[in-house]
Amino acid sequence: MSPVNGLFDRSGSVPRPSYRLLLNEAWSLISYRPAPPDPGTLPLGRGHVVLVIPAFLTPDAATKPLRDFLMRCGYRVFGWDLGINWGPTPRILGELRRRLKELRRLEGGPISVIGVSLGGLLARDLACDHAKDIRKVITLVSPFRLPTASTIEPLVHLCARF
Repeated sequence: MSPVNGLFDRSGSVPRPSYRLLLNEAWSLISYRPAPPDPGTLPLGRGHVVLVIPAFLTPDAATKPLRDFLMRCGYRVFGWDLGINWGPTPRILGELRRRLKELRRLEGGPISVIGVSLGGLLARDLACDHAKDIRKVITLVSPFRLPTASTIEPLVHLCARF
């Protein structure tokens, strides 16, 4: 059985977005580059450790602008260091927990975790299993509840085999 079974709505009660909307989102990743806010107008991070988990099929490089901004705000920000996010495979889930323990030791207490898209689901899963180690979970463009409807479900199932 695939590790992603049960993640997707099969009842039809959650409508899938159209492929046109999916293509629009892909285009926005390429074309939309807003200026970040001034870090001086935001609360200081005071060296707090933050782990950032990338979206499905993306590596840490995809979250570099976010991590750079958070560093300018005074946080100690780390990527997940696991390469491409292939989804909730046993290897990734285990290594993500190891990364959490490593960063918690560095912080000396609970850390914050930011997850993008599927990375947000992985962040929530991590917090569910290790609540005492996580101060805050922030999800960006993540499906908040499972099961979810997605136009990329076939791609997720294909990648789950590897």
